[in-house]
Amino acid sequence: MKRIILFLIAFITVYSCQIDHPVTNRQALTETYATEICYDTIELSTNQLYELFLHTDFGNMTKAAPYIKDLKQFEEWLEQSADLLIVTFTAQWCGPCKMWMRIFDQVAESYEDATDVKCLFGKVDVDEAVDIAVELEIGLLPTTVLIKNNYIVMSFTGAEMTAIEFIGHIDKYAK
Repeated sequence: MKRIILFLIAFITVYSCQIDHPVTNRQALTETYATEICYDTIELSTNQLYELFLHTDFGNMTKAAPYIKDLKQFEEWLEQSADLLIVTFTAQWCGPCKMWMRIFDQVAESYEDATDVKCLFGKVDVDEAVDIAVELEIGLLPTTVLIKNNYIVMSFTGAEMTAIEFIGHIDKYAK
């Protein structure tokens, strides 16, 4: 229980750090993550932390990565012309998914205006689109899949990857 409380305190502290300037490209996003450190602390009870964590929706932060609702829409999404398609599988009840969505959405926004590569980002809520999760044999959440020329070139599970690492993998496979 003590580990969970410490984790939640660290999570809330990190989430409360705000970037004071807009991130306009991948370089700026990388520099922001590499140089900005926040030392703010918030005094909340265990119940307040738990409630805040449960009722925070991290999954709808950007239109750069829309939700894909069913297998037909997913197949249409796969047919779009892009250097790389990136989809993450998530669920509203999944704590690590909520943490990952913050990074995923920020990276998706950083690729919106990219001129060197065209990447499309999408999200699948496995509770609403079970057919897609079954088709791709998704067993753990969050799972992120990178697709190039209708082939999965990389997939990873969990929320431990940083934005810098994620951008590195995208750039590696997008070119």
